Amino acid sequence: QQPQVLETFSAQSIANVALGFAKLKVSDEDLMACLAARMMEPSVLSSCTAQGISTTAWAFAFQGLKHEPLMDALASRALGSQSTPSLVQTFNAQAVANTVWAFATLGIRHHTLLHALVDRAKPLLASFSSQEIANTVWGLAKLRMACPGLLQAVGSWFQEPALAKALSLRDAVQLVWGFAKLDVQHPALLQSVGAAILEMDVTLTAKDVADLSWAYGKLRHAHPELMMFVAEQTLQRRTLASLTAVGISNLAWGCARVGFRSDELMEALADRVVRRRILKNTKAHNVADLLWAYGELKVLHSTLMLALAQRVIHSSMRPHLTGQNIADIAGAYAVLNFPHKTLMEHLAKQAV
Repeated sequence: QQPQVLETFSAQSIANVALGFAKLKVSDEDLMACLAARMMEPSVLSSCTAQGISTTAWAFAFQGLKHEPLMDALASRALGSQSTPSLVQTFNAQAVANTVWAFATLGIRHHTLLHALVDRAKPLLASFSSQEIANTVWGLAKLRMACPGLLQAVGSWFQEPALAKALSLRDAVQLVWGFAKLDVQHPALLQSVGAAILEMDVTLTAKDVADLSWAYGKLRHAHPELMMFVAEQTLQRRTLASLTAVGISNLAWGCARVGFRSDELMEALADRVVRRRILKNTKAHNVADLLWAYGELKVLHSTLMLALAQRVIHSSMRPHLTGQNIADIAGAYAVLNFPHKTLMEHLAKQAV
């Protein structure tokens, strides 16, 4: 990290070094800080290409290094100024995908750049790989960047079974999650991706089952075969044991939204909640969603109902209960005909 060496680094050299350390998973924050400082020097930044921008952004994001001044400088270089032309039209599919993924991973919502990249992605769609599309959709969804036109085009692209089959499990889950997060309906895509997942020789993780169920539930797209597969995978010991309270809530909620009922699954989820005592830090809306799901599917688990009532009554939950939460909670106990006077009195006080 000698100054005289760094002073010889070009924009492309910086991108290459950052990429190398990221891919080899070698962490050196001092080096990365020096690389960022060098890249932000006007004489260096002005020579940075679209590839250099995307590579540098990706490398910092992959290492979890949120260097906002650098990311802002890279965005400015991409967009251009009165004295320098925009580079957005020189971004290829990989550069678009990597840049969107990087900003999303770091949680940096640069509206102008992202809108420009969305516009750039549309004519390039046919040159995107399945992974690049999934990463782009995931990134835009993570940053809540509405882009219905692009997503409708993506959905139409994936109607081709061969393209859906090229997805990895991770990419498939991210893709449908992205559509659901942005609330973009595309039944053909959901059907095609669901069918592709069923043909994969894979084991779903706890995150996979929760995200898939939540996504199909959010969009109210019934896919019985996929949901059955999700249920079967959830019941695997390792998957079930890895589910968090949030994951259980999302999984059950998704099942209820599409009317998929598996008593074995719901019993296992309830037992996981009760026996492992994982409710301690669960948020109000997750408890409400879980209760709503059991009520919607007409599945009564007395021990779970008692445990959830105690969680709702707990003092830490009181400031966070919304009107919708109260309605869902009260409705679930009523539908399941499970009286709990203390809970109802508590909800009444919260409502007024």
